[in-house]
This record gives sequence, C-alpha cells and structure tokens, in this order.
Amino acid sequence: MGLFSGKRNKELEDFNNTNEEYGKIEQDLARAKADEKRLKVKVDELRDEISRLAGYAEKKVAAGAEEEAKEFIRQKLDLEEKLEKVNAEYEAAKEMTRQIGG
Repeated sequence: MGLFSGKRNKELEDFNNTNEEYGKIEQDLARAKADEKRLKVKVDELRDEISRLAGYAEKKVAAGAEEEAKEFIRQKLDLEEKLEKVNAEYEAAKEMTRQIGG
C-alpha cells in the first residue's frame, strides 16, 4: 500500500506542476496578445496621422503656404521614423505570440 500512495503522490505532484506550467504559459500568451494588440493600435494610429499630415501638407502647398507645408512634412517625417520603430516592436510581439502558441 505504501508503494502505491508514493506513486500517487508523485503523479499528483507531476500533475500540479504541469498545471502550474500551463497557467504560466497562458499568462505569458495573454500578455503577448495584449502587447501585440496595443502595438497594432499604435501602428494604425501612426499611419492615420501620417496620412492626415500628408493631406494637410498638400493643401498648404496648393494654397501657396509652403512654410506651413514644410512644417507638416517635418511632422510627417518624424512620425514615419516613430512608425518604423513601433512597427518593428509590433512584428516582434506578433512573433512572440506565435512562438508561445497563439
């Protein structure tokens, strides 16, 4: 009887460890998905803002306000640089989610 109870305790311990590991993986996956979603929203927002700034610049050029157009273009270029960085973070987050199992 002692042999079986020791074996059962080991099986129960293994089961609990597996459940614990699974719980950690689930938390990691949820965190990775949340990061991915947050970064996707940021990428989309930056793309929209870049598009808006390009439109403003075009309107200012058409109106003959070149200095104002240049300022919109400068802002657009700054955001494009930021977009590049955020997009790289987003791609890394997508890969992390894929690796974890999402």
